[in-house]
Amino acid sequence: MTLQAREIAIGHGERVLGRGHSFALRPGSVLALLGPNGAGKSTLLRTLLGRRPPLAGVVELDGRPLSALRERERARAIAWVPQHAAGGFDWPVRDLVMMGRTAHAGVGGGGHPAAHAPRGAAGGR
Repeated sequence: MTLQAREIAIGHGERVLGRGHSFALRPGSVLALLGPNGAGKSTLLRTLLGRRPPLAGVVELDGRPLSALRERERARAIAWVPQHAAGGFDWPVRDLVMMGRTAHAGVGGGGHPAAHAPRGAAGGR
């Protein structure tokens, strides 16, 4: 699975925070974003997740534009855990992993095998 940005521009409305970004993220890749506050790091991540459309260019997942994918398809392929989550709950890692599995099984899980993380994949409390 490859997530690719092709000449994307990012920003808010008329305000462009960055342009001409092109790169591909393949399995096992690591992406580090460094920069001052307001530089567009979070905006770039939201664009790569399909939560914000690029101002120009295209973001693709395995050659398909993210905009062509349904939200559930994107959620099955791309996961993101923010540094600071709203709510302030002290969630065990296993619970966080299981919440991330919702896109594979739907709310409630319905007992579908895909709803369950592989054994030993997440720590307990």
